[in-house]
Amino acid sequence: MTTPITPLPHTLITHLALDAAAVDHIQRLRLSTAEPESVVHHLERCSLHLEGELLSHWQHVLADSRWRRRMILALGNSPFLSNILGRWPHFLAQLFHQPMDWTLDRYKAIILEDLLATTDQNVAEQRLRLHKHLAFLQIGLWDLTGEATLEETTKHLSYVGEATLEAAYQWLERHFASRFGSPMVVCDEGGTPQRARFVVLAMGKFGAYELNFSSDIDLIFLYDCDAGQTDGKQSITVKNYYVRLGRELMQMISRATAEGMVFRTDLRLRPDGESGELALSVRSAETYYESWGQSWERAAMIKARPVAGDLALGEAFLKNLHPFVYRRFLDFGALESIREMKKKIDHKVNNADTYGRNIKLGFGGIREIEFFVQSHQLIHGGREKRLQDRRTVPMLDTLATLGLVDRTTADFLASAYRFLRTVEHRIQIVREQQTHNLPDDDRGMAQLAARMGMPNRESFLAKLQGIRQRVHEAYDNLFFDAERTRQDELSNDARVEALLSTSTQYEQEKTRAILSQCGFHDLDQALLSLKLFKLGPQERALTEAGQRWFSRLAPLLLQGVLDAADVDMAMQHVEKFLQTILHRTNYLALLAENPNLLGLLMPLFGSSPFLSRHLIQHPSIMDSLVGLDFVTIYRGSNEMRQELARAMERAENEEERFNALRMFRNTEMLRLGIRDLAGIAELQEVMAALSAIATVVLEQAVMDAMSDMVERHGPPMWSDAQGQRQRARFMVLGMGKLGGGELNYSSDLDLIFIHTSQGDEQYTEGERSISNSQFFARMAQKVISTLTTLSQGGKLYEIDMRLRPSGASGPLVTTLESFAKYQQNEAWNWEHQALIRANVVVGERHSSEQLKQVIRHILIQPRQIAPLREDVVQMRERIYQEKRPKPGVVDIKQTRGGIVDVEFLIQFLVLAHAHQHPQLLQRNAPRALLAIRRAGLITPQAYQTLEDAYRFYRLVENRLRLHHDRSENAIHTEDSVTLARLARLCKLESGPALLEQLTHHFAAVQPIYATHLGPVAGEAPV
Repeated sequence: MTTPITPLPHTLITHLALDAAAVDHIQRLRLSTAEPESVVHHLERCSLHLEGELLSHWQHVLADSRWRRRMILALGNSPFLSNILGRWPHFLAQLFHQPMDWTLDRYKAIILEDLLATTDQNVAEQRLRLHKHLAFLQIGLWDLTGEATLEETTKHLSYVGEATLEAAYQWLERHFASRFGSPMVVCDEGGTPQRARFVVLAMGKFGAYELNFSSDIDLIFLYDCDAGQTDGKQSITVKNYYVRLGRELMQMISRATAEGMVFRTDLRLRPDGESGELALSVRSAETYYESWGQSWERAAMIKARPVAGDLALGEAFLKNLHPFVYRRFLDFGALESIREMKKKIDHKVNNADTYGRNIKLGFGGIREIEFFVQSHQLIHGGREKRLQDRRTVPMLDTLATLGLVDRTTADFLASAYRFLRTVEHRIQIVREQQTHNLPDDDRGMAQLAARMGMPNRESFLAKLQGIRQRVHEAYDNLFFDAERTRQDELSNDARVEALLSTSTQYEQEKTRAILSQCGFHDLDQALLSLKLFKLGPQERALTEAGQRWFSRLAPLLLQGVLDAADVDMAMQHVEKFLQTILHRTNYLALLAENPNLLGLLMPLFGSSPFLSRHLIQHPSIMDSLVGLDFVTIYRGSNEMRQELARAMERAENEEERFNALRMFRNTEMLRLGIRDLAGIAELQEVMAALSAIATVVLEQAVMDAMSDMVERHGPPMWSDAQGQRQRARFMVLGMGKLGGGELNYSSDLDLIFIHTSQGDEQYTEGERSISNSQFFARMAQKVISTLTTLSQGGKLYEIDMRLRPSGASGPLVTTLESFAKYQQNEAWNWEHQALIRANVVVGERHSSEQLKQVIRHILIQPRQIAPLREDVVQMRERIYQEKRPKPGVVDIKQTRGGIVDVEFLIQFLVLAHAHQHPQLLQRNAPRALLAIRRAGLITPQAYQTLEDAYRFYRLVENRLRLHHDRSENAIHTEDSVTLARLARLCKLESGPALLEQLTHHFAAVQPIYATHLGPVAGEAPV
């Protein structure tokens, strides 16, 4: 039921010339305010003494329904705004005729012009305050009526702070110049004196354009250097000059006068806090942050912004401080500092018995959202420039876009932030008091609910409490209690506890027994490695923070070792990894805070020497692994190209370009290996991705080689029949597994280089012109050199060019015309078998299509079945006799019924029937096999047998190469240890189970092979 309100006094209605509609409107508006009865009081106080033109202005304003609404909502919700109207009633007419929808530059120009028109400091301070009150009245009216968003309100409040500071600074500079002269400095040795520069940095909400109606403004004063003094009669040092100026500036802004204050100022965020110099040189500040800066100061600097004085000086300072604020590596160590800072705040608020009432610092309050955002910025901002923004809400959207926070959480926190900041505004707009506490009585809470536009106290509290609960849960998920987490994370595996606790000689024997039970074979080495887990590094002590993180991390790492497929390999790699990162506290913190990351890395350490070595040599890659999308999201060729292009842009010379190319390839291989071992990527995706990585690397190597050759010799050109010069194009034909998109780890790249030069006048157009054949031969050599040069990170790839026309005796690069003639007239059937998997992996579109048509023309020609079958069988037997497995060895490629038999069978059927079924021309073996079944060339049962066998063989091949770090296809049946490890990598229970599976597939494939190509004599497969 609506509480009745008193009618408007007749004298007030008459005085303000209100008609019946206006009176009714005012009465209805009063009901929606926090204090309906105060509307009459404030309206009488503000207007009854008015007369003449000013009264006429008020009557005119109240006759406008939109302005009437603004007035009543202000008078009924904000004694602060009501007092401004009461003291300076002419403001209303001023705003009515000239609304202050201003830019920052407009604010600055108006206030500065008015201030510099006087030399009297009292008058200057009075004018500053009047400008502030006028602006706050306008902003408050917008805010209360909902005509401005939260972001617009806080931005304009911040504009007022910036404009008044700049005006006060310029007024004081003019005043100081008359007393002391200009401050002159020599900042560079041997330089000439220059006018000193000074800047005011805004911190906190001020820096982020997020001021409240009653915010302090957090400031830091800086000047360029100490070496100098003023040039006036009353000369003082530059340091003294700016300390005095800073003190005067604070007082001019924050002094309480008859007109109130402009803003309260707070300089406690400066270097050394309250005990530090009020103003200090840029170099002194940089030295402080570089030497003693703490994590909370890094967080504070995220929002720093120059607002008065020499803004360029401030921007240069912040740019120099950038590496301090945004570390280039992921810095999870900052979490501990921020967590401790929040605990101190909680303790302080709890002591004041206001934890539940304080919407800024208390439970689920504004500060928890700000800390949530700033923590992500400190951790990830050095690697991701999009996180280097001062504002809270835009950063939440960016965190979701980058996949660091799920979209639902980010959107909720943004909405919660706006709601809580609006509550804060409504609390402070009452009397311009710096408070963040909710009212402690029912009446006050009901009034706050009305100011928030809520129907009653209960609905407001329900919404507020629900929001704060969810905010705290989101915050708590990031900033969990360290001790509780430590207990949750520590493994309950008794073996880990036993291995880390033994010390005596007797216990060491017990340790050896435990290590043996865990599957270790090199017990002596395992004991030595275990010392690192138990005692940490002996040659150089860890820092206190490092030791704390290491103590949490060691049990988790050891547990991961014990769970690995190859415990000896895992222990060896983890030990090397620890030796690399032990004295880099941020990495210890990163791993300790991210058990999921450990879950991704540990299978790697126990499976792949190559991938482990790359991570050990480049631990900074872990930064990328924390991003939610690095491992979980599939990256295609276009994304890879973009990533590589960005890396190459940063390279400044040839060596850096080579290193960037190698780093890209190894990092992509590592990312893929993690996806593979975690079961995120299917085998077919792994092979396709490995092929895509190789293709992107090849493209870059070709581009670099082409660019270098063109720079040296000019572009390769040839003349057509009309005498027109044409650009000769270069193509790379991927053969074998690369062409089929089925590369595996450690696969060679089978390549053929082709160019399109033909006709007459085949030469480059440059000062050092050479023939096109020379150009492309040298270019091909450069490509091969880039790919095969051995470095600390190994080779990029092994290259095999033997499939080119005429094999090893043929030219390194052949023309498209020669390639077509060779394939048509000279190539053997086995070369056409290889051509089935050929794919143009690098090349300009038009010439690539020409090459594809040449290949298609060759493959769809009719062939006599019997001679073809004979050629295929002879080639298969020749390969088998050259590479037949030795006794006690199973070769998944060469053993009868293995990979080669499946591939030869597919290739025979394609060549034999492609002229009738061109859909058989599939470069990828599984897709070709499916096309063969759909064409009715094999039975569905045969298809399923071959498909199952081929996929299993490729899985075993994948795991073999991960484990051995080389192109390996042989399994030694007597090596039970390696066999067991390989079985675990294949998700099988034992070595014998693996051999049994292989034997089954070998035996199942052989009769199908014999059906189409004839029986062969061979040993039993296992």
